[in-house]
Amino acid sequence: MTEEEIKNSVVILKDYKEKCNILKQIHSNNKAFYDTATTCINVITIVSSLLLTIVGFINKDLLYDLFMDGTDKVKSLKFFDFTFNSVVVVVLLISILNLIFRFQDKAFEHNRAIILFSNIIRDISEVTVSISSFDQAKLDDRISQINFRYSTVIESIPSHSDKEFFKAKEDYYKKKEKSKEIDDKYKNPS
Repeated sequence: MTEEEIKNSVVILKDYKEKCNILKQIHSNNKAFYDTATTCINVITIVSSLLLTIVGFINKDLLYDLFMDGTDKVKSLKFFDFTFNSVVVVVLLISILNLIFRFQDKAFEHNRAIILFSNIIRDISEVTVSISSFDQAKLDDRISQINFRYSTVIESIPSHSDKEFFKAKEDYYKKKEKSKEIDDKYKNPS
Protein backbone atom coordinates (compact mmCIF):
# COMPACT_ATOMS: atom_id res chain seq x y z
CA MET A 1 0.00 0.00 0.00
CA THR A 2 1.38 3.42 -0.91
CA GLU A 3 1.74 6.37 1.44
CA GLU A 4 -0.92 8.25 -0.53
CA GLU A 5 -3.45 5.42 -0.08
CA ILE A 6 -2.70 5.31 3.64
CA LYS A 7 -3.14 9.09 3.94
CA ASN A 8 -6.45 8.97 2.07
CA SER A 9 -7.70 6.16 4.30
CA VAL A 10 -6.63 8.02 7.44
CA VAL A 11 -8.51 11.13 6.27
CA ILE A 12 -11.64 9.05 5.70
CA LEU A 13 -11.34 7.40 9.10
CA LYS A 14 -10.71 10.72 10.88
CA ASP A 15 -13.79 12.16 9.18
CA TYR A 16 -15.95 9.27 10.41
CA LYS A 17 -14.44 9.56 13.87
CA GLU A 18 -15.18 13.27 14.13
CA LYS A 19 -18.74 12.78 12.88
CA CYS A 20 -19.25 10.02 15.45
CA ASN A 21 -17.80 12.14 18.24
CA ILE A 22 -20.09 15.06 17.42
CA LEU A 23 -23.14 12.81 17.15
CA LYS A 24 -22.14 11.16 20.41
CA GLN A 25 -21.97 14.63 21.99
CA ILE A 26 -25.45 15.49 20.67
CA HIS A 27 -26.87 12.39 22.30
CA SER A 28 -24.88 13.00 25.46
CA ASN A 29 -26.38 16.50 25.72
CA ASN A 30 -29.89 15.16 25.07
CA LYS A 31 -29.45 12.33 27.55
CA ALA A 32 -28.38 14.81 30.22
CA PHE A 33 -31.51 16.90 29.56
CA TYR A 34 -33.86 13.90 29.74
CA ASP A 35 -32.11 12.51 32.83
CA THR A 36 -32.56 15.88 34.55
CA ALA A 37 -36.22 16.07 33.50
CA THR A 38 -36.83 12.53 34.76
CA THR A 39 -35.13 13.26 38.08
CA CYS A 40 -37.09 16.49 38.59
CA ILE A 41 -40.41 14.83 37.80
CA ASN A 42 -39.62 11.90 40.09
CA VAL A 43 -38.60 14.17 42.97
CA ILE A 44 -41.67 16.38 42.59
CA THR A 45 -43.95 13.34 42.39
CA ILE A 46 -42.39 11.63 45.41
CA VAL A 47 -42.35 14.75 47.60
CA SER A 48 -45.90 15.73 46.63
CA SER A 49 -47.18 12.20 47.17
CA LEU A 50 -45.46 11.99 50.52
CA LEU A 51 -46.95 15.30 51.65
CA LEU A 52 -50.38 14.28 50.41
CA THR A 53 -50.17 10.99 52.24
CA ILE A 54 -49.07 12.59 55.50
CA VAL A 55 -51.63 15.39 55.32
CA GLY A 56 -54.35 12.97 54.23
CA PHE A 57 -53.97 10.94 57.41
CA ILE A 58 -53.80 13.92 59.77
CA ASN A 59 -57.00 15.36 61.15
CA LYS A 60 -57.91 18.75 59.58
CA ASP A 61 -58.83 20.18 62.98
CA LEU A 62 -55.37 19.29 64.30
CA LEU A 63 -53.72 21.07 61.35
CA TYR A 64 -55.97 24.07 61.93
CA ASP A 65 -55.02 24.22 65.59
CA LEU A 66 -51.30 23.94 64.74
CA PHE A 67 -51.04 26.47 61.89
CA MET A 68 -54.13 28.68 61.75
CA ASP A 69 -54.69 29.87 65.29
CA GLY A 70 -56.86 32.97 65.45
CA THR A 71 -58.30 32.87 61.91
CA ASP A 72 -61.74 31.95 60.63
CA LYS A 73 -61.86 28.14 60.94
CA VAL A 74 -64.41 27.52 58.17
CA LYS A 75 -62.50 29.60 55.61
CA SER A 76 -59.21 28.04 56.67
CA LEU A 77 -60.56 24.50 56.32
CA LYS A 78 -62.00 25.33 52.87
CA PHE A 79 -58.63 26.79 51.85
CA PHE A 80 -56.93 23.66 53.18
CA ASP A 81 -59.29 21.42 51.17
CA PHE A 82 -58.71 23.50 48.04
CA THR A 83 -54.92 23.35 48.49
CA PHE A 84 -54.98 19.62 49.19
CA ASN A 85 -57.11 18.92 46.12
CA SER A 86 -54.91 21.19 43.97
CA VAL A 87 -51.80 19.25 44.98
CA VAL A 88 -53.60 15.99 44.12
CA VAL A 89 -54.37 17.40 40.66
CA VAL A 90 -50.74 18.49 40.23
CA VAL A 91 -49.50 14.98 41.09
CA LEU A 92 -51.98 13.53 38.62
CA LEU A 93 -50.90 15.97 35.88
CA ILE A 94 -47.21 15.28 36.49
CA SER A 95 -47.84 11.55 36.29
CA ILE A 96 -49.79 11.94 33.04
CA LEU A 97 -47.11 14.21 31.53
CA ASN A 98 -44.45 11.68 32.47
CA LEU A 99 -46.45 8.97 30.71
CA ILE A 100 -46.98 11.15 27.63
CA PHE A 101 -43.45 12.51 27.20
CA ARG A 102 -41.62 9.38 28.45
CA PHE A 103 -38.46 11.22 29.43
CA GLN A 104 -36.86 8.08 30.85
CA ASP A 105 -37.36 6.18 27.59
CA LYS A 106 -35.90 9.06 25.61
CA ALA A 107 -32.86 9.15 27.90
CA PHE A 108 -32.41 5.41 27.29
CA GLU A 109 -32.55 5.91 23.49
CA HIS A 110 -29.86 8.57 23.67
CA ASN A 111 -27.74 6.39 25.96
CA ARG A 112 -28.01 3.59 23.42
CA ALA A 113 -26.81 5.96 20.68
CA ILE A 114 -23.85 7.01 22.84
CA ILE A 115 -22.84 3.36 23.25
CA LEU A 116 -23.18 2.63 19.54
CA PHE A 117 -21.09 5.65 18.54
CA SER A 118 -18.48 4.79 21.19
CA ASN A 119 -18.13 1.33 19.68
CA ILE A 120 -17.66 2.75 16.18
CA ILE A 121 -15.10 5.27 17.48
CA ARG A 122 -13.20 2.45 19.20
CA ASP A 123 -13.16 0.41 15.98
CA ILE A 124 -11.97 3.41 13.97
CA SER A 125 -9.14 3.96 16.46
CA GLU A 126 -8.12 0.31 16.24
CA VAL A 127 -8.01 0.44 12.44
CA THR A 128 -6.12 3.75 12.45
CA VAL A 129 -3.46 2.42 14.83
CA SER A 130 -2.82 -0.72 12.76
CA ILE A 131 -3.47 0.80 9.33
CA SER A 132 -0.01 -0.01 7.96
CA SER A 133 -0.55 -3.74 8.56
CA PHE A 134 -3.55 -3.86 6.18
CA ASP A 135 -3.37 -4.42 2.47
CA GLN A 136 -5.57 -2.09 0.39
CA ALA A 137 -8.39 -4.63 -0.09
CA LYS A 138 -8.61 -5.42 3.63
CA LEU A 139 -8.47 -1.71 4.54
CA ASP A 140 -11.20 -0.91 2.02
CA ASP A 141 -13.27 -3.72 3.51
CA ARG A 142 -12.81 -2.35 7.07
CA ILE A 143 -13.76 1.17 5.93
CA SER A 144 -16.84 -0.27 4.21
CA GLN A 145 -17.78 -2.07 7.44
CA ILE A 146 -17.39 1.15 9.42
CA ASN A 147 -19.47 3.00 6.82
CA PHE A 148 -22.19 0.35 7.03
CA ARG A 149 -22.26 0.46 10.84
CA TYR A 150 -22.30 4.26 10.81
CA SER A 151 -25.19 4.32 8.33
CA THR A 152 -27.10 1.72 10.32
CA VAL A 153 -26.69 3.62 13.57
CA ILE A 154 -27.72 6.92 11.94
CA GLU A 155 -30.95 5.29 10.72
CA SER A 156 -31.80 3.82 14.12
CA ILE A 157 -31.22 6.78 16.45
CA PRO A 158 -33.42 9.77 17.29
CA SER A 159 -32.97 12.70 14.93
CA HIS A 160 -31.59 16.06 16.02
CA SER A 161 -31.95 19.69 15.06
CA ASP A 162 -29.35 22.03 13.62
CA LYS A 163 -29.35 23.90 16.93
CA GLU A 164 -28.48 20.68 18.77
CA PHE A 165 -25.77 19.94 16.20
CA PHE A 166 -24.08 23.32 16.59
CA LYS A 167 -24.26 23.21 20.38
CA ALA A 168 -22.82 19.69 20.40
CA LYS A 169 -20.05 20.67 18.01
CA GLU A 170 -19.11 23.58 20.24
CA ASP A 171 -19.27 21.35 23.35
CA TYR A 172 -17.15 18.70 21.64
CA TYR A 173 -14.38 21.15 20.73
CA LYS A 174 -14.46 22.68 24.23
CA LYS A 175 -14.13 19.17 25.64
CA LYS A 176 -11.17 18.44 23.36
CA GLU A 177 -9.50 21.70 24.35
CA LYS A 178 -10.04 21.05 28.07
CA SER A 179 -8.76 17.50 27.67
CA LYS A 180 -5.62 18.81 25.98
CA GLU A 181 -5.08 21.29 28.83
CA ILE A 182 -5.36 18.49 31.38
CA ASP A 183 -3.01 16.26 29.38
CA ASP A 184 -0.48 19.08 29.12
CA LYS A 185 -0.74 19.77 32.84
CA TYR A 186 -0.15 16.19 33.97
CA LYS A 187 1.79 14.61 31.11
CA ASN A 188 4.12 17.53 30.51
CA PRO A 189 4.47 19.30 33.87
CA SER A 190 6.65 22.41 33.67
